[in-house]
Amino acid sequence: YQRCINERNLNNVSHSSSDNETFGLLLHKIITPSETVTFDYSTYTTVNVNKNPTSLDAITIQNAINQEVMTYALTYTDKTATRKLLTTINRGKTNTPQQEYYRFEYYGNPPTDIAYYKQDYWGYYSGNTNTTGSLISENSNRSPDFASTQQGALKKIYYPTQGYSEFIYEQNKVYGQLDTGEIGGEDRLDAVINETITSDTYPINDNINKTIRIPFTPKALPDGSIKVSFGYYLHSSMGYSLSLVELKKIGGTIKNCPGAGRCNYKFEAASPELDPVTKQQDQTLYNLEPGDYELVLTLERIAAPSNPKRTPRVVASVSLKYYSGTPASEPEVTNIPFGGIRIKEINSYDAQGEHTTKRYSYMKEDAITSSGINLSKPIFMSKEHYYYLPDRTPPGRAEMNCYLTKRTSSSNIPLSTYIGSPVLYTTVEEQLVGDAGEVLKTRSYFSGQTDLTERFPFPPTEKKNWRKGLTLQQQSYTKEGSSYTVNGKTTNVYGPLERHTGASSHLNSYNLKAGKVRYVFDAIGNLQTMTSGINNSEYVTYVNRSELYPMFSSKQEEIHDNKTIIQNSTYTYDNPYGQIKTQTTTDSHNKTLTTTYTYPYDKASTVNNLLVAQNRITTPVETQHKENTTILGTQVTEFKDWGNGIILPGITKVAKGDDNPEPRLTYHKYDTQGNPLEVSQVDGRHIMYVWGYNNTQPIVKIDNASYTGIPAAVTTLINQLKSTSDNEDTATEETTMRTLFNNLRAHPYFTKAQVSGYTYDPLIGVTSMTNPQGQTAYYRYDDMNRMQYALDQDQHVVQQVRYNYQGQQSDALGGVIIDTPGAGPKVPNEPATFTANTSGSGSANLYTWSVNGVQEQCGSGISFTKTFTSEGTYTVKVLVYNTETKHRVSHTMNVVVQYPELTIPVVSANYTHVVKGTDVSFSVSSIGGGTGNLRYEWYLNNIKQASTATIYRYQPNTVGTYNIYFKVIDTESGKSVNSATRKLYAYHSLTTPSVSASKAHIEQGTTTTFTASNIGGGSGSRRYEWYVNNVKQSATGTSYSYHFPNAGTYTIKFKVVDLTMQNANAKWGANTPILKVYYKMVVSTSQSATSVFGSSASVRFNVTGISGGSGSRQITWRAFKSVSPSQTAGSGTGAQFYFSNFATGTHEYNIVATVKDNLTGQQVNRLMVVISSISDEDCPNCGPQH
Repeated sequence: YQRCINERNLNNVSHSSSDNETFGLLLHKIITPSETVTFDYSTYTTVNVNKNPTSLDAITIQNAINQEVMTYALTYTDKTATRKLLTTINRGKTNTPQQEYYRFEYYGNPPTDIAYYKQDYWGYYSGNTNTTGSLISENSNRSPDFASTQQGALKKIYYPTQGYSEFIYEQNKVYGQLDTGEIGGEDRLDAVINETITSDTYPINDNINKTIRIPFTPKALPDGSIKVSFGYYLHSSMGYSLSLVELKKIGGTIKNCPGAGRCNYKFEAASPELDPVTKQQDQTLYNLEPGDYELVLTLERIAAPSNPKRTPRVVASVSLKYYSGTPASEPEVTNIPFGGIRIKEINSYDAQGEHTTKRYSYMKEDAITSSGINLSKPIFMSKEHYYYLPDRTPPGRAEMNCYLTKRTSSSNIPLSTYIGSPVLYTTVEEQLVGDAGEVLKTRSYFSGQTDLTERFPFPPTEKKNWRKGLTLQQQSYTKEGSSYTVNGKTTNVYGPLERHTGASSHLNSYNLKAGKVRYVFDAIGNLQTMTSGINNSEYVTYVNRSELYPMFSSKQEEIHDNKTIIQNSTYTYDNPYGQIKTQTTTDSHNKTLTTTYTYPYDKASTVNNLLVAQNRITTPVETQHKENTTILGTQVTEFKDWGNGIILPGITKVAKGDDNPEPRLTYHKYDTQGNPLEVSQVDGRHIMYVWGYNNTQPIVKIDNASYTGIPAAVTTLINQLKSTSDNEDTATEETTMRTLFNNLRAHPYFTKAQVSGYTYDPLIGVTSMTNPQGQTAYYRYDDMNRMQYALDQDQHVVQQVRYNYQGQQSDALGGVIIDTPGAGPKVPNEPATFTANTSGSGSANLYTWSVNGVQEQCGSGISFTKTFTSEGTYTVKVLVYNTETKHRVSHTMNVVVQYPELTIPVVSANYTHVVKGTDVSFSVSSIGGGTGNLRYEWYLNNIKQASTATIYRYQPNTVGTYNIYFKVIDTESGKSVNSATRKLYAYHSLTTPSVSASKAHIEQGTTTTFTASNIGGGSGSRRYEWYVNNVKQSATGTSYSYHFPNAGTYTIKFKVVDLTMQNANAKWGANTPILKVYYKMVVSTSQSATSVFGSSASVRFNVTGISGGSGSRQITWRAFKSVSPSQTAGSGTGAQFYFSNFATGTHEYNIVATVKDNLTGQQVNRLMVVISSISDEDCPNCGPQH
């Protein structure tokens, strides 16, 4: 009662533990009619809790006649260790050296002893150094540690092929909320205390006595618990030194405090007397009571000034994290590390060093969220209710309820009912990366959901683990640039087939589990008798249902060129067995293929009922195939009761379409082991079988014979043969068996039969086969049970199989190959050399060479020379026989003999584009190959020409295109080859153009245009050129204009150039215009007076000088009043002009002298002015009336 008052609502009031010892049996042998498998162990009689008392050393397989087939030997890192690692698996036989089969490497070595407090919540090694002895180790670090968990994980597997695979891991993670149980609690601890005191910072002669006290108040986490993460390092090198750490509660009672003295959560000190002492604890999670706490760090040292080497070195360092009460800014939901590791990457290397890489991602499509599901919540708790009655005599104590939490863990009650990894990933992406960097990607989606919360110690509801981990969808991708595109998808749908419902529900398992969790005491603490009864207990009922969860449908999609090809498959199942009943496949064209299965329980009969009674219900007795509604075929197996409980097929019937099934194979007799002894086919022919080697192998096949009516002498022979085979393990006994084969064949009963016999090394292979003609082929095997030699009936080796890796050789006579110079065919009438190359015992070899089965050379020489006279394919064979080992090997080579292929000739010509009528010369090169006896032909427009030489001349007389090719004909083989066709183009001649000019005489600076006409002929692809005084101009058209700034005489030429034709490809103009360019004319004049008076007034005007022009000119004069320019007052010609026709009055007269060049057309005007004043008196006859 007092404890309930003091420790109400406290966890872990007390704890207890118990040990249970379990003894098991080790499998020693597995014995079947055909083999015995033996397991050999090393067993240690001395009991040692840190050693595993046994280790599996070898597995040996023997056949039915007690021959050793193979032994597999296992080696370990340490056979005596509790956690031993398998390092190699070797195989071989007892009397032969064993060969390494597989070899393994690991990440480090797991510790020999992994105590429960060194494990995370899921039982994986966490590397924690805590040494608490608490049953549940509450105050220890239980979070996962990847480096520790990986210890002992498989790193590499080396294969028999000399390649290997390397495995890279990462920590499991699930996406969930922090503080799910104890998971993630440490992630919330945001306040940090790090303190270190070390003597290294003090002078070596100083005494040290220092204490650091750090008070702190941890706050409750969202789940109500108070946790700190606490780790420390304490070191003292010798006496007179101390390093100490304390974690204690201030001003309050700590649960389970023994009373007097300290009540600490942690008190640790390093204080050596002689040898150095180090105390260390990794970060460990502690559950604390509410309240104020103090972290104390103390360091003491007494120095030795007279002998500094005796001065101790002391270190005290502590790290503590607690929750400050401030919620974390990061999201409450995150990827939480979980127990166990997962594959991150697999690198696979072959013997040549080439490798592929498989990378795995367990994230959802956002590449951030883990798809992991928590399958194992690692905490089990139960509430216990203690009820104290009030004390009525005398009154004083009140009624009290006390609730305590019990945490329990044991090896017999696992933390989860899920077997395997505690995490299930619903999405996994695999990338396959090759040496060239190419990437193939698939993404798979799996079923799974989190289980309901478990209530310890009561069982949870059904887990239904069989519904988890099923492939719901798988997508394949192609890489396009840096992105991926889905090119295929498979989607599966599963569903429950719940059995034992309704009237069959009684077949389910109904369970009840109860726990006594309520206790009633009287006032002074005595347990009352009224505790019995259901009201004082808690219980859980649950049902174990029988459920199948098969695939109901599967949809396959393939995407090609943006088109999707779909195939749907649906499945139905029967009840109650849940076996597949129909399988229907529908393609993209809506065509359905349906297969229907009928089982023994579907067709009640005496025999089928016996099959059901023997639980042999999985083999269909009828299978039918349909396309849409059309039956394609049916197969029926009719079973028969052969006695002694043997129910085996009697008749197999087959039907096409909707026909009635007809017998195809009939069984007439079986032995006691269920081996068929006699069958008949549809043609009625019977086949007998004899089984030997303890009825495990067919040793005789007799075609066209029956056990019915068999003579007693034959039965005796068969029994002798079977008895001999049951113990046959020597060559002599094999020979005896073959003698009995011949005796059977020779018996009159088998005159019309064909008898074949077989001997074996059971589980290894057939050792001889004797055909119906009595010829025997033999087979030999190496120490690894691989066929090594095939021998003919004379025991000569006709085939040897070698299993060496590339580059390895064997000392025994190995295979033979034939080398011959050159990679191409051999040439007729030229010698060809062949060389035999063998491995092993070369000095004792004899070589027999044959061509097309005809021996041509035999001796010790390894080379053989042959001259083939005609074309064809020849078989060249060498048989190598070793005179010491009596081994022989052979090799056959197909040799192609043929003349070289005719070389394709190359035709060239001096012209390709010509004017018609031009002589063109064609020549040919690259003539060769064939037999060498060649003749030649020329073809023009597919018409054979007369020329048979390698040069051909032709003159095209008409315009057009001509096709010319050359043919080489082998006169011996008749083969021919044509050159590529060469074209010749013939055109009309270029016409002679005409050139015209806009002017022939110009003054300088005048632009003149020249035009070409009458242009034609040629290929039509032309260019044009203009020349002035034989200097090419920039103009390229059919006209040319220029302003001619300088005086002189210019000759103009025009040229047409054909750009395609290779001869006569230019033509000058028919005429060459000449252009004369003159200086500009300059004219000077004079006049005798500028004003006149009186009646006899007269003025003389003269052209006093003319420069420039062509020299051919004319001069004209005109006089007029300036006010009447259109009225001529006088005119004249010549270099001089007189004017006297002045009117009365005062007037201004303009006299214009005009000089015109007769060739250039240039005209220069000179204006002269005269003022006249004439009165009437001066000129009585000058008035208007005159």
